[in-house]
Amino acid sequence: MTQSDFKAINGSFNTDYKKTNVNVEYDFKLVQLESLSPRPVGDGITFDRWAVIPKDQILEHRMVCRMCEKYPELEKYKQARTDDEMFLHTVANIDRAFQPIDGQPAKGWNYRLPQPAVSKLETPIMGDDDKMKYYVLRDGLHRYWTQDGKGDLPCSVITADHEDFLIKFSSTANNEGDEVQRNYTTRRDCIKAVQFWIKQGRLKLEKGKEKDCVEKYLRDYYYEVEKHDRVGLAEDILEESGIPTDIRHWSKGEIKKHVKNQMKMEVAINHDDKVYRDVHVLGNNDTDIRAWYNLLQWQLNDEENMEYDVELFGAITTRDGTDVQPTLGNIGKLRRDNQLEFQQFINFCCDVAESKDKLKLPKINWVYQINNASKKEDPMKFH
Repeated sequence: MTQSDFKAINGSFNTDYKKTNVNVEYDFKLVQLESLSPRPVGDGITFDRWAVIPKDQILEHRMVCRMCEKYPELEKYKQARTDDEMFLHTVANIDRAFQPIDGQPAKGWNYRLPQPAVSKLETPIMGDDDKMKYYVLRDGLHRYWTQDGKGDLPCSVITADHEDFLIKFSSTANNEGDEVQRNYTTRRDCIKAVQFWIKQGRLKLEKGKEKDCVEKYLRDYYYEVEKHDRVGLAEDILEESGIPTDIRHWSKGEIKKHVKNQMKMEVAINHDDKVYRDVHVLGNNDTDIRAWYNLLQWQLNDEENMEYDVELFGAITTRDGTDVQPTLGNIGKLRRDNQLEFQQFINFCCDVAESKDKLKLPKINWVYQINNASKKEDPMKFH
């Protein structure tokens, strides 16, 4: 291609680079972006164009964090990160692509992956490096800081009808699922982002179904964040937002603290009164059995322990893994069922003990069938 060809490309892409100095490398990057890179997608987001922008023209997250102390109105330009969090090992991993290895040429920038995204500032801002900023970084903090944050940044320019959607994009764009070297949206980042959406009135919470509304929102926009405990994440978001739910989740630590503060009792072994107190989060058959086993084991370890009264303080779990999700309508029945299941467990233990005494326990042959250690074990043999 000739220089005139690249000038034509510059015009068609409406680039921001100084057109008085044709830059072949810059034009090459634009061609790569246009032909290889997937366009960004997000709620309320519109892809405007591809661009290669000098990094010193971009207002990025860490600079925003520093400047917010003096200019709090810049808070909206933060990415969905906890404080100015950045992981240097992630930046180092990306930087390796720019280094020759064993005589092989450097791989360079990967244009086939989703690219960093920026939006244009309505009014340019002077950065704390005394350089004018024309864009805000919305996604791609770690890739921005490759090569010590110098040079230019291949990126997409995005727009939205409202700043809220650009703020949302900065967290949803970091969902897991692609091969980009980035640090994914954390639980803390997600809570902060969804709280903002609730505060702005954009996430409508139906009365009595607040948790369901938040769960659906998490499935739609933060599908990889705590996907095995989405109920718990929704509850934490609502609790931190000051929005009560019909059924509250209790952790063991919270139950202990409640018993101590409200009932003035320590959850521990009281040898003076001969009382054994413990806490348990109920409602999952596997963990319930484990807790009952631990309790019986403690009593059977010493004959004197059989003289102790046992007090269990518990709450029905609401988290993923519960056998039945508690509601206002079934919470009483679930509590009664849990006590009944404990008695059934005791009866079962008695039946096992009786069968053992009569030498009637079935013989079990433990065959550890499939090759778990797949690289070392023969798949055609039992192990």
